[in-house]
Amino acid sequence: IIEHLHNEPKRTMPPIRGVCKFTQDERIAAMKANLAQKHDDLSVIQDERAKYEAGTALVLGGGPSADDHIEEIKQRQRDGAHLFCIDRMYPWCVTHGITPEYVVALDGCEDVIDGFTHLLPGVQYLIGTSVQPKAVELLSACEVYYYNAPMPSHAKVQNYWCEMGYTRVTVV
Repeated sequence: IIEHLHNEPKRTMPPIRGVCKFTQDERIAAMKANLAQKHDDLSVIQDERAKYEAGTALVLGGGPSADDHIEEIKQRQRDGAHLFCIDRMYPWCVTHGITPEYVVALDGCEDVIDGFTHLLPGVQYLIGTSVQPKAVELLSACEVYYYNAPMPSHAKVQNYWCEMGYTRVTVV
């Protein structure tokens, strides 16, 4: 991060690209369709933060190495660790008998839908408003909480939330 901020000529990692491959119009269309489904904003579960302050959280972001840690993940959950996974790892969790507490989705790609083919009870879904509306429709009977990614002309985005009756907007 320091190398990125100071634009160091010799870098440990490649430059960070902050460019979304979806146009603002595409993201806004998804947002409007998702907000119309009337799920709560992420802020309504902010009191749950206290349960993580002294505990362990596992974030399952993918990769083939996850296969080497199935039993460790299960044991850590038995020991009280809280499991978060990204949408693409959710089917992997289901296949391996692992139930995450939270599934997080942000990507606006069509294949996010594939992450929601087998839904487990008791899971909470943290969904970026730019996710494909079809994916959010699959979660209609689930505990879904929205958050928003930063966008250009952010004030305009907040207006869409207000138009749909939201009084708070969480930006992550």
